Parts: sequence; structure tokens; C-alpha cells
Amino acid sequence: MFFDDYPKFLETSKVYSKRGRLNLRYEAIFAANADILDGARVLDLASHDGRWSFAALRTGAAHVTGIEARRKAVESANETFSYYDVDREKYRFVCGDVYDVLRREDFDVDVVLCLGYMYHTYRQTELLYRIRQIDPEYLLVDSTVVPDQEEPFVKLYVDRPQKPGEATLDAFSHGRSTLVGRPSVPALRMMLRTYDFEIEDTCDWHALMAEYPEAGVIGDYAEGKRVTMRCRSGFAVPPNPGPTTSENGHGRWSAGPSLPATATASIVTEEGQVEQGAPSKRWRELVNRGLARTTGYEFRRSDQEQN
Repeated sequence: MFFDDYPKFLETSKVYSKRGRLNLRYEAIFAANADILDGARVLDLASHDGRWSFAALRTGAAHVTGIEARRKAVESANETFSYYDVDREKYRFVCGDVYDVLRREDFDVDVVLCLGYMYHTYRQTELLYRIRQIDPEYLLVDSTVVPDQEEPFVKLYVDRPQKPGEATLDAFSHGRSTLVGRPSVPALRMMLRTYDFEIEDTCDWHALMAEYPEAGVIGDYAEGKRVTMRCRSGFAVPPNPGPTTSENGHGRWSAGPSLPATATASIVTEEGQVEQGAPSKRWRELVNRGLARTTGYEFRRSDQEQN
């Protein structure tokens, strides 16, 4: 398996560095998404010791840029890349706060990696806004979540920067700790959809562990405390009142009331162009494409409109 061939990464960090775990995460995040990584320009947020930036390159990425706040982690990444003789023109590591770097630099990339970071911040809306401004074709998310929840909410925790693997101090920190938020799965889905990312696939970790029993059981994934998602830049739809719960316990999305026949709306076309004053029929057709692809649901006309 992948990290059997690159064992130095088992020594460069104590954060989730067990061989079986790293190997299965490679399979879930990289091997399963080799089609979108081949030839891609990649941005790795909170790149840590460079393990996943390295994995992206070995899976076929043309170039990777990593952003990491801890200088020692950046130095370790550069040393390990040099050790494995990676072409210096194919990677770059930026030492700095993720938000500061995203705000000051422009990135032209195809894929953004947000692996193990979404729950180490309480600024998810700012994070997704910055990613949306980059406008990658794909976003790969791997995150700890609040399990077994049907409602979209974020649970607060306190990270202590002196602990490896926890959030560093940022401009909004007070004292020696950083407030972070861990989303439930419905909350994570809502965040992604709100910022126009369609969830194309969620990794079946139980099937993956069954396929590679030698890697062992990875507890947080097995217990639904962590998820891996492949997201594609999708079709912008108007905000809706939020998720409701169906009889089988799975979330479904309420599309809200139909527009009157004489109503107009602003819509975003598949080409990304905004059309003001679009008639409700045209608006409904475009929105239905996005809703059908994303949720399986669509708008329907009211009885009054049909009559």
C-alpha cells in the first residue's frame, strides 16, 4: 500500500501517523479520485508535513501548493520531498495562516484538498467563501463530524495550539486557545451546497476496511465520526428553508414555495451568467436541473398556477 513505499512519512509527525490509517486514507482520498487528480493543479489547505501534497503528486497531479501555519511542519515537508527526490518545480509550500494566505494570494487550481481542517476552525463560511473564489473544479473534504445527527448544527470545541494537530492561534483567538466548530453531516452538506459544491460521492469506509483487512479497523471512520467527500463545483440554486427529515430518517431538502406565474427572479445559468428578471418558467427549468442533480427533488407548480 501507498505509505509502505514511503515510510518516512510515518516518522515526520505524530498526528494520525499509523501506517494502516494513512494507507486507507490514501485509498479513500487519492486512489478513489485519481481521475480528477491526474494532471491537476492542487491546493492543499493545512498541509501539515506534506503527506497529502506528496500523495497528490504521486497520484498524478501536475503541481501542488501547500499552505501550513506551523513552520516546523513546512520545513519537514520540504525535507521529505527532497529526500524522495521530488521535482522542485512541481510543489511549493507557503508558511502562514490559511485565511491570510487565501486572502492575499491568487490561486489557479483544479482541485482543493481540505483534509482534516474543516473541524479545526469556527470560520467555515469564510473558508468556503475563499475556496469558492478560487473556483476549483473539485473539492475533496475529509473531516471529523458530530455523528448520528439529523439536524444541521455545529458543536463548539476549544483547540490548544501547543498540541500538534490542533488549530493554531489566529487573528480572532484570545489567550492561548482557539475556538473551533465541528459540524454534523447535515451541516457539512448544507455548507457545501450553499457555496455551490455538489457532493458527488461519500466514501463507504466500511467497504474500504473490508477490502483491506490488513490495515485494521479505523475507529472514527467506522463509527461515523469522520467522513470523506468528493465535491464538484455545481449549479447555483436559491437558498431554501433548510432540510426536513423523511420517514426513513434521511435528510431531504425542502425547495420552498413555487413562484406565481407572473413572478420574476434572478438566476445563474450553467455558464455562470446572471439573468435578471427571468420569467418563472425559465427560472424553474434551470433550478430543477440543479435540484434534480443535487438532491433528486424538483420544483412543481402550485394548483393555482396549473389552473
